Amino acid sequence: MIPLSALAARGEAGAPEIGTVAEWVAAVAALMAIGLSIFALFVAWRSSRRNSLVSLQERLDAREVSEGRRIIYDAKSVNDVAKMFARRHKNSNWDRANRAVNLWNTLAQFTRLGIVDRKLSLKLWGDSVEEAWEHLEHFIRFRRGAGFADMPGRKDKWSSLVWFATNTTARVSPDLLPPDRQSPLG
Repeated sequence: MIPLSALAARGEAGAPEIGTVAEWVAAVAALMAIGLSIFALFVAWRSSRRNSLVSLQERLDAREVSEGRRIIYDAKSVNDVAKMFARRHKNSNWDRANRAVNLWNTLAQFTRLGIVDRKLSLKLWGDSVEEAWEHLEHFIRFRRGAGFADMPGRKDKWSSLVWFATNTTARVSPDLLPPDRQSPLG
């Protein structure tokens, strides 16, 4: 490294002494190594975000989850969701629909926290969530009303999915919005 005293030293003509060529080459190489390391960290971070989204995309595209998304459309009211829940032991519709809702919520949480790219996840799944939102609201209302919200760690479980929907053009009912958001645009 170049000692600070060498930078402050002045030559015979009053110009600063620059030290040896080897010192300058070492300093430039060190700066380039730091810059390359920072660039590599940035590339790895972006790649990690993309890999997380690809992993979620694969899970969301799984056959069982795709069937669950179709089942979600059968819910025309909270009562329909309650009936589906009551029959959960006789068929797996509740499990498949619930898995789809949970994965959408996981995507929303990862998007909200910045783990996956916001623009990309909204581009990939925003239309799908928006299209299903009318039915998803019934699942959220049922889960909140059936005491699931009182379970430890689940008090505000669906806020990320509501947040995700407000970032699309879905018409989110005001009663599902957090108190600090008077409207989806607020």
